[in-house]
Amino acid sequence: MAHSPRPSADTVPASPQALLGRRPGGVRVPLAAVLAGILIAVNLRPAVTSMAAAFPALGDAFGPSLAGGSPLLFALGSAPLVAFGLSALLGPWLARRWGLGRTLSLAMLVLAAALVLRVASPALMLPGTVLAGVMIMVGSVLVPQLVKEHGGATWFSGVTAMCIGGGAALGAGLLSPLASAVGLPGALASWAVPAAAAAVVVHLALRQGAPAERTRSGAAAPARGAGAGGAGAWARSASAGAGGAGGGPTEGGSLLRSRTALAIAGYFGVQAMLFFTVTSWLPTFLTDRGADAAAAAGLLAWFNLAGLPVGLAVPLLLARSRWRAAMGPALGAVLALTFLWLPAAPLSAMAWPVAALGIAQSGAFSYSLAMLVVRTADARTAGRLSALSQGAGYTLAAAGPFAAGALVQATGGWDAPFLVMAALAVALTVLGAAAARGPAVGVQPGGQPGTGGQPGVPTGTPPAVPAWTPDTGARQ
Repeated sequence: MAHSPRPSADTVPASPQALLGRRPGGVRVPLAAVLAGILIAVNLRPAVTSMAAAFPALGDAFGPSLAGGSPLLFALGSAPLVAFGLSALLGPWLARRWGLGRTLSLAMLVLAAALVLRVASPALMLPGTVLAGVMIMVGSVLVPQLVKEHGGATWFSGVTAMCIGGGAALGAGLLSPLASAVGLPGALASWAVPAAAAAVVVHLALRQGAPAERTRSGAAAPARGAGAGGAGAWARSASAGAGGAGGGPTEGGSLLRSRTALAIAGYFGVQAMLFFTVTSWLPTFLTDRGADAAAAAGLLAWFNLAGLPVGLAVPLLLARSRWRAAMGPALGAVLALTFLWLPAAPLSAMAWPVAALGIAQSGAFSYSLAMLVVRTADARTAGRLSALSQGAGYTLAAAGPFAAGALVQATGGWDAPFLVMAALAVALTVLGAAAARGPAVGVQPGGQPGTGGQPGVPTGTPPAVPAWTPDTGARQ
């Protein structure tokens, strides 16, 4: 059916609020969904940051196979990212079959088991870390889906991003006191407790499903694969359409042909590479500069903690379209300058560049996560773009920690890795501009992939979004 160029009674004008799935006056997000999102987000980074903070002491605790400079230590730095990249589609695949709540609950339960497994013996350290990475990725890919299906509120996206950063800070900051109390293996395994608790709470909180899913249950069943926003392979995930009649999915478009989708995926991948490279090697860099292990772990926690307010603020600012064009490039520029500042700073003043780096890095992560929601037309597209961005992005990011370690070994110093990271941060300025200025990601009936898709609407104009029903907040 042809669309009228004027808004009709069953559509609302395209706007940042419409793209975020918000009806006028805001959207009520169920408390259970907020609790589930918080618990999942908090558990997505401690497994990585606690291990990174433990790098300088792993050799003493687990033997020479994990001593500084060993190949296994390099592999541990990249293993979570390889697992992230290779398992990006597992979460959507499981959620299609089991439902979002059951999938997220299972991911937290298996994550808890993996964290215990990896400290059982040095031989299990790498496979346990990979398994933990797979389960983290299941949760990470489905968080934007969870946000979008419960209204896509900007503050909800900001809260989950902030909690991810908070979990990262806790993982690094609590390592030293926990290791003093229960030993290093016990400290690393202790993060199984909040993961197991999250599994129980998330199962109870999400067992009724999202409002949109409950609304659809009384109407025609969605097409296979619509419930979780996933696909069977990156190519199928990227090739499937995004918008359909009444806000549902169609199969005509391709994310790989969307400039905006590729820019968002590229931005996510580069910022992830920078974050995990810093997370993996900052404690080692600081100990090489003369800091003790406890101080190095504390500064890694400070890196994650300093950016928490920015992580919450960025999605809220992105609801205002005038901020989008400048925010991504500005964060990239600040990151580039900070990567040049950090190796030149004296150890006594290292807290300042570490804080600046944490603020810019948290902002870049929150920006890339929020853009998965802001620049997509519906929940399924958000899930598909999340799988593409995080799958491809983390695969790219896996090279970062390994390459940084190799550069240190080859050059005998830290200048080369920081120069490369500064150059990558400059690339974020270009990708951020493309992600903000390109057409919205999604297909409307009769439209073309990667555009608003409505006849008579210029390329780059966000599509109109179906109206909200007043009783459920779900799209008709």
